[in-house]
Amino acid sequence: MPGIIDYAKGELKYAVTLREWVHLPLASRFSSQYNVPTILENDINTITLIESLLGAGQGYSNIACILIESGIGSGIILNGHLVRGETGNAGEIGYFDV
Repeated sequence: MPGIIDYAKGELKYAVTLREWVHLPLASRFSSQYNVPTILENDINTITLIESLLGAGQGYSNIACILIESGIGSGIILNGHLVRGETGNAGEIGYFDV
């Protein structure tokens, strides 16, 4: 999902392209509808995790991926762990005033 995620609530906090989805309880709705545990994750974080497990990042404990779309974002893995930052928007380059 592109944008800034509220991981505690399972909601989208901000997205340029999905404004109508902001603050909807997406994770809980999906979980209820399909009866499966559901987490909401940022698109580039998901890409970075997959790259570290199955792609060019295999065998490395530190990697970064950059995605340029309507915003510019990056996913970061340090010491084998995904970095989200305290507010959940680590790596979201294009959502800051420059």
